[in-house]
Amino acid sequence: MPPPLPEPQYSVRRRVLPSHLTALHSTQGTHLLLEALTNNSAAAYIPLTEHFCNQSDPAFCGITTLLMVLNAFAVDPMVRWKGGWRYFGDETVLLSQCCLSAELVRRVGVTMEQLQQLAVCHGLRVQMERPITHNNEQLFRTHVKECLQPTEHPSAMLVVSYARSALGQTGEGHFSPLAAYHEASDQVLLLDVARFKYPPYWVPVSELYQAMTWIDKVTAQSRGWYVMRPPLLSSSYKGVPIVSEERRPASLVPLAGQSVSRCPLHPVKIDFCQAVRPRNVRRTKS
Repeated sequence: MPPPLPEPQYSVRRRVLPSHLTALHSTQGTHLLLEALTNNSAAAYIPLTEHFCNQSDPAFCGITTLLMVLNAFAVDPMVRWKGGWRYFGDETVLLSQCCLSAELVRRVGVTMEQLQQLAVCHGLRVQMERPITHNNEQLFRTHVKECLQPTEHPSAMLVVSYARSALGQTGEGHFSPLAAYHEASDQVLLLDVARFKYPPYWVPVSELYQAMTWIDKVTAQSRGWYVMRPPLLSSSYKGVPIVSEERRPASLVPLAGQSVSRCPLHPVKIDFCQAVRPRNVRRTKS
């Protein structure tokens, strides 16, 4: 286990958003959102804001982002959060049956590959991309339009991994979901899961793409983005009204964190999990 991060030298209430980024709560930011909603280019905004939450630890940005996407897709965690509720109520539910321990993530964060594997373990279909060449900006733009202004009911979420410093912010690598696209100004709405640090904000697509080209010291590769889709058998995210509470006897559904020995694949999952890899480089928190 890597050592924990050192204690902070001073306390911070919040960070000041760089002036070239537009806060959602500003007059201009609200206007951009209203226009995006009117133009049907904010497909992910309502599903994500219904489950929008603050990362509970400075290193949990990737985990919290995935938690929001799983809840937006109404994925069943198969464990109980509190009482009888099957819901990703916090990051510990997501990590409770995972090979990645919460303490390890708390100390070093997660890589793009680890987050992809974790999403797949929870049933999502994930397409991970990196800006290998400058031509990949067009691919990113294609995914922006497919996810945020789909011709039919939205069936995918767009998550980005970018360098904060490239946008004039403090910190290094960070994960967050995109919620809307304003085509006239060519900006996307980024729902920053570090709500204690920066508000949701609009960022030009080209600037965000460039922020994803910066190299991650841990993997020696650029950062990038994901197109996350719900499980094939899921219909809860396709506009189908909820008509069932999907009740099960509580005795058959363990609480998050309880040992689940009934699963015959559990040892196999541990032995072959691709997310667990030794890492020697420490990661700066969000």
